[in-house]
Amino acid sequence: MPQIWMTYDELGMLCGCSAGEARVQALHWALDRRRSRDGNTRVKLNFALM
Repeated sequence: MPQIWMTYDELGMLCGCSAGEARVQALHWALDRRRSRDGNTRVKLNFALM
């Protein structure tokens, strides 16, 4: 299964909300989070969000 990792800004654009709200949603949905080499935190989308 492919993995799609997005920043909070990108996730916010996908969900139609701000980056801060996307962060709260990522915590609520218990998405995997990882800090990337560019310094941004990225979340891995689950099957429902793909």
